[in-house]
Formats: sequence, structure tokens, C-alpha cells
Amino acid sequence: DKVEGPELRVLGLSVGGDQTIGSVFSWAATQKHFFGFGNLRSKEDWTTAFYRIELSGQARASVITELQRFAPERVWFRLGFPFVTMLGERGCALRITEGPAVSCFDLEASPIREQRLRSFPEELANAPDLKDYETPEEFTALLGQVESSTMPAGLYGWEGDLFLLWRRQLSGKQEWLISRIDPNDDRIYPPILLPTRATHLMVIPGPVNWAIVEKGRVEQFGVQAVESIKLVSSSYIRDRGAGK
Repeated sequence: DKVEGPELRVLGLSVGGDQTIGSVFSWAATQKHFFGFGNLRSKEDWTTAFYRIELSGQARASVITELQRFAPERVWFRLGFPFVTMLGERGCALRITEGPAVSCFDLEASPIREQRLRSFPEELANAPDLKDYETPEEFTALLGQVESSTMPAGLYGWEGDLFLLWRRQLSGKQEWLISRIDPNDDRIYPPILLPTRATHLMVIPGPVNWAIVEKGRVEQFGVQAVESIKLVSSSYIRDRGAGK
């Protein structure tokens, strides 16, 4: 049988004053909260922000932290990579402003404060300067810059910890790694080298296996081949991620 829940219309939802949610670049949710990053619009201006929507009863949206209009997070999150995730009722996200890091927000707290973790891969200390895009051609050129950079490519919450997917350029070859971060102890473990050389990658954590989705180059806007899907044992990720 088909089970339907209440419909949530995010765009246009008021966050207070005359500001409304104008776009969603990345998001994650539980049954209680929607945690997102995108544009906020007002009658005469717009900006970018992390925001929370409380889902119990009538949806109520509020700003967690507002960024400068052209903060580097904007172009990074417009790449379409999963840079936002949930750990219980904590929303966690990649931050680029003031240097790459991961920040978590307790969505049940009032006020909501940012917990900026110190733990982050040393090799990612210098984030590439990504240029924002307006046209499909500029987006394709931006992905070309991404493909030749050492940089984060995804953030995932699994079994109470954070897992940062990142690409590394090494001697003309590309490697894919996952770094496990314990947000409670603010601790990072040695990275896991994944068995792939794909141009682009997406991972799907699971209780038995992690799916490693290998993708090709973005030939043009909206045109990208899925080349293969590999399975990596969850126990391997769990053990190697903990340095065993």
C-alpha cells in the first residue's frame, strides 16, 4: 500500500520578517527537522543561509546562521554534492568560510549554536577557489576545475559519526578517500582508500554494504554517465574507519 505523509513546501516558506526561502542547494531531514542551505529572499535583496524547519505540527522555518551573499559555501553547495547530513537531531555541514571544516548544529537547542569541529583532513586545509556559475557552459568548466582538485566531495552521517568523502590528486592520478570524524570527541581517524579511480563518485551508506556509484565526466550540463556501482562491506568501512 502507498503511504503518504504531509507535503512540505519549502520554497516561499517564511523565516521571519519579509525573508522567505528562495532555494535549497543541499538538505537533510529527520521526522522532526529539515536542515538546509540555500538562498533567502526579501522584497529588495537576497542572501544565503543555513536554516531549520521544524516539522512537528505546522512547519516553522528559522535562520540558523546567515552568510554573506557570495560566501564560498554558495558555489560549493551549488555543485550538487551532498555537503549536508544529519546525526540524530544535529545538522552537520561542510564549511568553507574561514577555512574548510565541518560544523554541527543542535536543531533542538534554543538558540542554535554552531559547533565547528577542529578535526579535518590536513590535506584539505587549502580549499580551491571555485568560481560561481550562471550558464551551463560555466558549470561544465567549473566541474573541470573540480576534477583536477584535491577537495571534499560529500559528507555523510552513519552510526553516530561523520564520513567525509574527498578526492586527492597524486602524481597525476586521482584517488578517492573517506575520513571518519567523531563529532563528540572531535577526533579524526586515518583515511580509507576506496577501490576506484572514477572521475566523480557518490556513496550510499548501508547496514550491510556501502554502494560506490562511479560516474564519468560531466560532458555538458545534465549529461553525465553512471559507469558502474561497486559494493564495499560496511564492516570494512566501520573497522578501517576506526583505524583497525
